[in-house]
Amino acid sequence: MNTSLLTVANEFAVVNVWVDDSANGPRLVLRDPKTGERIYLDPLELESILRSRHRDLTPLVDPGRFD
Repeated sequence: MNTSLLTVANEFAVVNVWVDDSANGPRLVLRDPKTGERIYLDPLELESILRSRHRDLTPLVDPGRFD
């Protein structure tokens, strides 16, 4: 595993980010330090995010969605 940890934060969220090389290929790992939840994103999944528009992601960041 790549030990270069990056923390991205603002007033709403904190996320740790690093590259995991332990699988078949490199994956980006995103982890919520508060809950410990994490997701592994492969290059294809990351590219699909790049093709998205902000309006496509808006439902995912709606605070009311998690109530």
